[in-house]
Amino acid sequence: MDIAKRANFLFGPTADERDEFRVSMVIVAPSGKCLALKRSPNKKTGGGTWGGPGGHIDPLENFAIAAVREAFEETGITVTNPRFLGCQIVDGKKYVTFAGSTNAEHTPQLDAEHTAYKWVKPDNWPQKIFPGFAPLLKEAKVLAIIKEAASVFKKPATHSAPAYAHV
Repeated sequence: MDIAKRANFLFGPTADERDEFRVSMVIVAPSGKCLALKRSPNKKTGGGTWGGPGGHIDPLENFAIAAVREAFEETGITVTNPRFLGCQIVDGKKYVTFAGSTNAEHTPQLDAEHTAYKWVKPDNWPQKIFPGFAPLLKEAKVLAIIKEAASVFKKPATHSAPAYAHV
């Protein structure tokens, strides 16, 4: 990845590029299960398919922050430690997908964008998968990242807070 592309990824798209991108999130619980959301049938892109929360990127957001925000807005679930899974093009938009950790299999607060949810193993995703998710869920490296995301809340913290955190 060249320097310009890396900077774009870290800092987010420019104002001119923002409409080209969307973000999505695979929310992972300590059980290893992922939150699958069924998109409303009236959605222009992927209506009736199963995916994760996602959407646009606000000004001054990078991709990971946008994915965490969208996950919270669409489910009410707080997600930490976003990990890059991949990028797929769906209906002309570049979907940048992350896996993020949550501390339990929470009941999501669904909004009008979704009609149902299930907590599922990543290799047992409900059929009619959102086009941006389908190829990713078949990759061994993606499944390994999802497994790592599941372990975040299983491990006790082994580090102490830096000295400045106590000020």
